[in-house]
Amino acid sequence: MRNFYFLLPGVCLFYFMANCQDKGSKGVSDEIVIKFTSGVSVAYIDSLCREIGLEKIKEIRRNRTIVFRITSDLTPEAIIEKYSQRPEIEYIERNYTIKIKN
Repeated sequence: MRNFYFLLPGVCLFYFMANCQDKGSKGVSDEIVIKFTSGVSVAYIDSLCREIGLEKIKEIRRNRTIVFRITSDLTPEAIIEKYSQRPEIEYIERNYTIKIKN
């Protein structure tokens, strides 16, 4: 029974990936996802939003991850390139959508 619990996530992932359309995966043109390292203050996040021109859309607090809408003229690629090396940011990437086959 214990082995079943280890296999279940793999089977679920395989099923999910088998039903995804590769052509349907694309980045949302004006959204990015940023995961912050532990201990990052709300003040830092707010100052980053003002500096870049970001608006919070959704926050996943337990993961320290936030989805932002870009309100400035910068492209997602330019923001990712400029801010990905900051020590307060664990990762920064485009917000992707995936379409599931019916």
